[in-house]
This record gives sequence, C-alpha cells and structure tokens, in this order.
Amino acid sequence: MKPTLSDFVLVENVFTEEFCKKAINILEMNEWQTHGWYGKSPTGGKVITMEGSDFAVNHHMGLQNLMIPYVKQFLEVYVSKINKNNPWLYGCGNYKDDQPERLVEQYSGIRFNRYDEGKLIKKHIDHIHSIFDGDRKGIPVLSLVGVFNDDYEGGEFVMWDDTVIPLKTGDIVVFPSVFMYQHQVKPVTKGSRYSWVQWTF
Repeated sequence: MKPTLSDFVLVENVFTEEFCKKAINILEMNEWQTHGWYGKSPTGGKVITMEGSDFAVNHHMGLQNLMIPYVKQFLEVYVSKINKNNPWLYGCGNYKDDQPERLVEQYSGIRFNRYDEGKLIKKHIDHIHSIFDGDRKGIPVLSLVGVFNDDYEGGEFVMWDDTVIPLKTGDIVVFPSVFMYQHQVKPVTKGSRYSWVQWTF
C-alpha cells in the first residue's frame, strides 16, 4: 500500500496534566514577547510581525531542559513507526539498530506560544531560517507542536486546508517540515491556548 501524507503525521499524549499545569505556571512567571518570523519585507528587513494577530512567545530554558528527554523519546517512537510502515524510505529505513536517530540529528530550542483571544497563526510551512545562527547549517526535517491545555475555544490546529488535528492537554503532533504540510492555528475565541514548537534538522 502506498503511503499517504497523513501516514507521516503522528499524535501522542506525552506530558501529564500535572506537568502541563506546572509548565503554564512557570511560563506565566516570565516575560512574553510578540512573535516575529523571518521573511522578506518592503524595507528589506527580515523580522516581520503581524500586529494585532500574532501571538506571544517565550523561551524558558529551564522548562526546555525538563521537556527534552521526553520529546526525544517520542521522536524515537515516530522514527520507528515510519520505518516500520515505509521501509523503502531513504535516510530512515533499514539502518542498523544503533542508528535510530538517523532522521533526527539536531534539535532547535523549544519555543513556547501563548494564543490569547483573537490570536492565530496563518497557514504556513515550516521552511524555517531563524533557527540557524551562521554556524549551524541545515533545514528543518520534522516539526513538533505540543499543547499544555485544552480549556479554550477556537484555536484549532488545522493541517492542509480543512483537516483538524485534535490536540488534548499533553499531546504532541509531529510531521515533516516541508511544503506538503501546510498548517495553521485558527483564532482563539475564548481563553488562552498554551503550546510549544520545536524543529529537528
């Protein structure tokens, strides 16, 4: 059977509700900044914000360190799953057991996102430039998105044009960071959505 795009999207519950509540409390004790993204602008600058719709971001290192072991373990599950289902894949299939990380070699930092009412992120692909500082080279291979809560309204994670990926507290969704995987977060209509994102390359 030929693989479909959805075969490379995996959702798993990784973090407990207790951990997620702790994470939100940690984040709320620190400053948030307006999200900015890299791209071309009429003035030639690279950092762009969309005033009025962009969400808030945070890069708490302590929380990142708590999460990374669990995220790495989850990625091993993902790589194992796609190896099993698609052994013909070059670069991640039929390698020796001591190379399960072949598809995942380096990690970006984790960015934490808070979407308050009215906030969203428009449809986009994760062809990320901002994680490379000049010394590290590459392009993203996998995108990971996780949520710390689900007690908000709106804020659906939508893949392609109309496929809603249901995400509950503690869930992670992982998918390839390529043009076939356009995604967006719909506007939050009530409450606040706490999530995070990381890329591998």
